[in-house]
Amino acid sequence: MNAQIANVQNSPEELDIHKLRSTQKRFSKKVRDYLQKKFEIGQQAGRKERLAQVADDNWRAKNANGERMFTRTERLTKLLVLFFFLETFCQAKVERPKRIHPRRSD
Repeated sequence: MNAQIANVQNSPEELDIHKLRSTQKRFSKKVRDYLQKKFEIGQQAGRKERLAQVADDNWRAKNANGERMFTRTERLTKLLVLFFFLETFCQAKVERPKRIHPRRSD
């Protein structure tokens, strides 16, 4: 019985599932473009996009043919949207030079 349990615990399917869960998720180009557009809309409007709304829109988005834009593996969660927005914001902040305000002499 213990030998059977050992074989089940070390089965190739179980190892593959563990490997999939432990790998870092990378966004496809289509998802990155979608998130970048959402981020830019928020920047231009001067207000943040709601994370839950962006994730929900991603799940429901359809193309001109009425087909889903994103596959099941490309669907986003609020946390993934947050990470992308934070990374994008930090990159934009580094790329923009600080504005130096001259001191006024009274």
